[in-house]
Amino acid sequence: VENLKLRVSWGKLGNQNIGYYPYQQVYSTIACEYPFGYPGVLQPGVRNITYNNRDITWETTAVTDIGLDFGIFNGTLTGSIDYFYKYTSDILSSVEKTNILGRGVGESNVGAVSNRGIEVMLTYNGKIGREFRFSISPNFTYVKNAVEKLADGKTEQINNARIVGEPLGIIYGYQTDGIVQESDLTDGSYKITKDINGGVPQAGDIKFIDQNGDGEINEADKMILGDPNRPMTYGFQTKLTYKGLSLSAAFTGVSGYDVLNTNVRYEQTPSRQTSNLYQKVYNGMWTAENPTNLYPRSTYKMPDVVMDRYIEDASYLRCSDITLNYVLPNKWMKKIGFRTTSIFASVKNAFVITDYSGYDPEVNSFAFDGLRPGIDMSSFPNMRSFIFGINVNF
Repeated sequence: VENLKLRVSWGKLGNQNIGYYPYQQVYSTIACEYPFGYPGVLQPGVRNITYNNRDITWETTAVTDIGLDFGIFNGTLTGSIDYFYKYTSDILSSVEKTNILGRGVGESNVGAVSNRGIEVMLTYNGKIGREFRFSISPNFTYVKNAVEKLADGKTEQINNARIVGEPLGIIYGYQTDGIVQESDLTDGSYKITKDINGGVPQAGDIKFIDQNGDGEINEADKMILGDPNRPMTYGFQTKLTYKGLSLSAAFTGVSGYDVLNTNVRYEQTPSRQTSNLYQKVYNGMWTAENPTNLYPRSTYKMPDVVMDRYIEDASYLRCSDITLNYVLPNKWMKKIGFRTTSIFASVKNAFVITDYSGYDPEVNSFAFDGLRPGIDMSSFPNMRSFIFGINVNF
């Protein structure tokens, strides 16, 4: 053992990315004209569009980290292991409100969230003979996210996908069980008297599960469908070198990651509101002659709700970089006045291994909103690029 170091750190930091003057009321001049006199002549005006919150305060994050760095076998194997705990209190976000208020509330301190987990990083450097060298650097991170508390002592804010004890931004909606068949209605096995659209179920409808057994599909039947946070991320980098030739590659991956794929709603679900479908979906939709259990009938009225049909496991392994580099012999370069010269070819985002049906499992529809992760609304996919170049040192 050449290196062994124990690290312990603790820190506390405020979040200043909260906009300007969030404690003040906001006024608008849009649609604020009012008629005065006779005949009434519209005059410009202003109106209050948010209630102010003078009790608003800083969002604060406390981080504890305990780590161990080590190096063994003459530096051949090095690495670090860390345990971390991150507690964010007085989180600033929007709050649930009733329409009776007639205006927005603005941001408030809505509660606290914790993140805890472990992170492991290793590097192994080896060689075979005198000319061939190689290295591999795997890494692994596991994070458990949870809502610790909410404002006003509440235990849940369903509309904002916040439930104490559950991950932040959970996907909440309706569970389904295929398609309603004629036999479900004739033998009475599907005991629903009022479906999610307020009517009587018909053959070819999506079969929603009545969680509380009251014979109706409504808000009381919603449940947690998925977790859009990334509990386990991993990756590794490797490099092979022989004389002046080197080949390197980098991989990143995520496991246990759910995505709400809204594209399924419009491309893979037949209904009155659907304008474009995959061919396999069109050919496989429910009809009396083709009583499939996969896709509803073409005349089905699709409800505007979140359901498990839209949730997908978006776990993936991505090759983010492959680079081939060759350093030209120095004796050649000295003849033309160069110190060193190398040529290289690189592929960024070479390939992705995933079962996700969207364009890219690494969705970014709300990339700047940490409270709405894992939502794919036709997210722009990561581009693949090919790079060729030459490096010259004089």
